[in-house]
Amino acid sequence: MRRLSSILAVILFFTATSPAQQPDLNQLKREAVSEVDSMQAPTQQMVDEIFSYAELGFQEHNTSRYVTGILEKNGFVVQRGVAGIPTAPGVAYHDPLVPGAPGHGEGHNSGQAVNVTAALSSFVTSYGEGNTGLVSVQYFFHGKAAHAAVAPWEGRSALEAVELMDVGWNFRREHLRLEQRSHYVISNGGDQPNVVPPEASVWYYFRELDYPHIKDLYELGNKMAQAASMMTDTSVTQRLVGSAWPRHFNKVIAEVEHRNIEAVGMPEWAEADQILARAVQKEVGAKETGLKTKVEELRLPRENMGGQSDDIGDISWNVPTVYLLYPANIPNLPGHSWPSAVAMSWLLLSLIRVQLQARRCRQ
Repeated sequence: MRRLSSILAVILFFTATSPAQQPDLNQLKREAVSEVDSMQAPTQQMVDEIFSYAELGFQEHNTSRYVTGILEKNGFVVQRGVAGIPTAPGVAYHDPLVPGAPGHGEGHNSGQAVNVTAALSSFVTSYGEGNTGLVSVQYFFHGKAAHAAVAPWEGRSALEAVELMDVGWNFRREHLRLEQRSHYVISNGGDQPNVVPPEASVWYYFRELDYPHIKDLYELGNKMAQAASMMTDTSVTQRLVGSAWPRHFNKVIAEVEHRNIEAVGMPEWAEADQILARAVQKEVGAKETGLKTKVEELRLPRENMGGQSDDIGDISWNVPTVYLLYPANIPNLPGHSWPSAVAMSWLLLSLIRVQLQARRCRQ
């Protein structure tokens, strides 16, 4: 199945041992699978619990408290608030395989369950999605309030500045590279129609394939914002929300990981699961293929024409990293929409895919 809600990357730590100390790797893998299977009930509980919170990014207070609490109850030491983010789970470690080794946890409801289930039976660390780099920036326009009917000439509309910036950017799209992705939301458009909005803001994502092009988009956005403020006689400030480098993944680890995926295999879906998948695909007008039953071949590098971004890219330039793709959702869905949440709330699908992924983490 296609990646969606919880796509993971694995950092492998290797320790040297003498031939006499070498364990039977296949036996260890069998023990790992057995141990993951024994955690079926708590794994499902994690999936359901995190799904029920339905929290937005940087607002995952209940989720963070719940997940870190489970780890601490099982003997892990958790460092919270990493990078100034209150909900960041940060580094969760038991007895580290490598002194000072990094850790990171990210995912949607099933992704966190995968991480925790694997962590409780091993010490492998997992990560999230992306194949471009980005800059995330908010622009705040400051104008002057006035009665929109009595004396609109006394006002200076911050909302008009936002609209002009957006219009300017959309006209410029025709002259940008095909690889770029840029999108925005108006996060503050004023209070009510009869008041000239003194404050308004817009939030942009600028995505590109490499650092120079990402920087060019960011600077162009800044120029558009300044131009809009000049046209409306307002002022503008900005806040850099975050950034992420394009990914740089490791071939050797990917090959080892893929062999483990082939060893574990795909789930044996019940007919009810296939009926659900095809029904959702039909409802949204997608190709009705149902759930995948075969492990795909290892993907070779291909021409990058843009797409999503994630801070996994930052990690991949510092330590050997790969994505660990697993049956996270029904194939052929648009993503970030209600159809993609259906499989997450379907208990049997959710349990099967998380247990499967935890096995792969252990392998």
